[in-house]
This record gives sequence, C-alpha cells and structure tokens, in this order.
Amino acid sequence: MKPLLLIVIVVACQKPDDLPALREEAHATVAYYDAQLDQLETRKQAIVRSGLKIDRVLPGGDEVGSMMLTTSNGMIELRKRLTDAAAQLATANTADDLRSRTDRYRELAEDGLGSGTDHIAVPSVAAIGAALTIAESWVAHAQVEMAASGSGSAIMHP
Repeated sequence: MKPLLLIVIVVACQKPDDLPALREEAHATVAYYDAQLDQLETRKQAIVRSGLKIDRVLPGGDEVGSMMLTTSNGMIELRKRLTDAAAQLATANTADDLRSRTDRYRELAEDGLGSGTDHIAVPSVAAIGAALTIAESWVAHAQVEMAASGSGSAIMHP
C-alpha cells in the first residue's frame, strides 16, 4: 500500500507541462519591448527632425548632440542584443531553460548591460527614454529661445 501512496503523491506533485504558456509569455515579453523600442525610435526621429531646424548655437547644444549620438548608438546595440536574445528564446527546449532565457531577456531590456572588457555598455529601455526626454526638453527650450529672439532657429549639432 505504501508504494501506491508514494506514486500518487509523486504524480500529484509533478508540474504540468507549462512550456506552451511560457512560450506565450516569452513572445509577449519580446513584443512589449519591441513596441517600446519602436516608440523610442519614433521619439528619436522627431528630435532629430526638430534639431535640424535649429540654425544657431545655443547653450547645451553640443552636449545634447553628443548625448543623442550616444543614445542612438545605444539603441542600435540594445536592439541587436535583444534580437539575439529573442532568437535564444526560440531554441529553449525545457520550461526551466525558457524561464531563464526570458528572465535574461527582460533583465537586458530593463537594466541594460554595463561595459566590460569584451563589450560596450548597453543602455536600458528606461535609460534611453530618459535621454530622449532630456533632448526633447532642450529642443523645446531652443524653440522658445528662437521664438523670443525673432529668429527662425538655433543650432543643435548632431
């Protein structure tokens, strides 16, 4: 009687095959961050378009231009690494492996990656958004300055 009880307990304690649900969660995670990056790309392009209309030097323009270049390069690197991480999600064969890979994907998107001897720093989605907010603020300020002085524009270096 005891062996039968042990078998019943073992069978009752086994986890159901949750790999399909985990694959759905992984897909939703990738889709969420892809949409976030697309939205950030749209904001970046709007900043660049506005910046091109600025035809004079204003304080902070060089710094904002440098920050935008760094941010743009960081976005490219983050998207590349997230694309690679998404491909790794597709090759996971077990629930534990898929959980682990999804966590690494999410961690890269949310925390970025500090620089190391073998790679450059990769900003997080939030860090990119913060940099774009600063640039948007500077562009808005530049537009106010241009309107106040009667000029059509000021310079923001790329």
